[in-house]
Amino acid sequence: MRFALSIFVVAVVLFTVTAVAVFDLTKNDNLVLYWGQDAHGSYDDNDANGQKDLLTYCKNSNVDLISIGFVTEWNSTGGQPVVNFADSCRGYKKFLDTELLWCPTIADDIQACQALGKKVLITLGGGCPTYKGFNSTTEAEAFADKIWQMFGKAWSYYRPFGEAVVDGFNLDIETLPALHYEDFAARLRTLYQADTTKKYYLVGAPQCPIPNVELMTALTKVKFDAIFVQFYNNPDCAASAWNGPGSAQDINSGFNFGMWDKWVRSNCKNRAMKIFLSLVASPAVAPAGGYVSESKAADIIADLARFPSFAGAALWDASETFVNPTYLAALKTALQKVNSLRKRNFFGLWD
Repeated sequence: MRFALSIFVVAVVLFTVTAVAVFDLTKNDNLVLYWGQDAHGSYDDNDANGQKDLLTYCKNSNVDLISIGFVTEWNSTGGQPVVNFADSCRGYKKFLDTELLWCPTIADDIQACQALGKKVLITLGGGCPTYKGFNSTTEAEAFADKIWQMFGKAWSYYRPFGEAVVDGFNLDIETLPALHYEDFAARLRTLYQADTTKKYYLVGAPQCPIPNVELMTALTKVKFDAIFVQFYNNPDCAASAWNGPGSAQDINSGFNFGMWDKWVRSNCKNRAMKIFLSLVASPAVAPAGGYVSESKAADIIADLARFPSFAGAALWDASETFVNPTYLAALKTALQKVNSLRKRNFFGLWD
C-alpha cells in the first residue's frame, strides 16, 4: 500500500510539472499565438468581441509563446521606428517628436506573462508596405542596435515597453526590396551574447512558397532558432492543400512542409532549425484561403510528427479565438498526442 501511494505521488508530481506550458524547441508540442493586430476587429466593429489584453492570453495554459506584432516602420519621424498594436495601446503618449508609442500596460503584461513561464517575442514587419530592407550592412547593423536598445536588455529613452525585456525577435518580412536582413540578424545574434542570463530566440515567419526571397539569404547565413511558416493565404501550399498522411509534400503545388524540412536540412545555417505549422483561427482572417478545421489540423499535426524539424504550431491570431474558442485547445491536444509518442522509460511512463 505504501509503494502504491508513492507511485501515485510521483505520478501527480509529474503531471503537475508537465501540465505547465513551457516553450521548448527540443519538443514538438509548442503552441505559439500571435497577438497585437486584433484581426477580428478588421470585420467586426463590436469592441467587446475584439482583442483582449496580452495577459488574458498568457493565462491560457495551452499557449507557450506569444509573438507581439508589429514594428511596422524602421525609420519614421525623429529617426525612430513605429509600432502598431491595433487598439491595445490607446490613450498613451508618443515619445517626443516621434510617432513611437509608449505602452506601459503592455509592458506590465509582458513581465506578468514571463512570470508565468511564457516567452514573448516582438515581431517586425507584417503585411504592410511601410517598411523595406536596408541600403547597406552598416545601416542594417545600426537598426539591430536600435531595436535591441528598444526591446532587449539594453537602454534607450525610446522603449515602448519600458523595463520589460522581450525574449527575442520574429522577422515577418513580406515586402521588397529585402536586402541586408542577414546583416541585421547577425548583429542581433551578437547582441544576444551581451546578456547571458537567459536565452533569446531569433525566428523568421516566411510564407509557404519556396523560395522565399524575403528571408532565404538570412536563413542561409545566420543561425535562426525556428521559422513559423505561414501555411495560409497561398492556396497552393497552404494547410488546406494537405492531401493525407505520408505524402512527400515536396512541391509548391501542394502542402509543402516536407519541402521546407528538406530545404532547412540542406541549406540553412542552422541545419537543426525547427519549423512550425502556422495556421489561422478562422477563414475570415485568411482572405486568400488556407483555413483548416480542428479535426483536419489534428490530422496534419499527426502526419508532421515524422519530420524531425517539426516543433509545434503557431496561430494567427489571438483575437480570432473569440470566433473559434476551442481551436487553441484542439491544437494543443493534437500536439501533446504527438509529443507523447515516445519510448517508455523504466517507470512505464513516456519520456
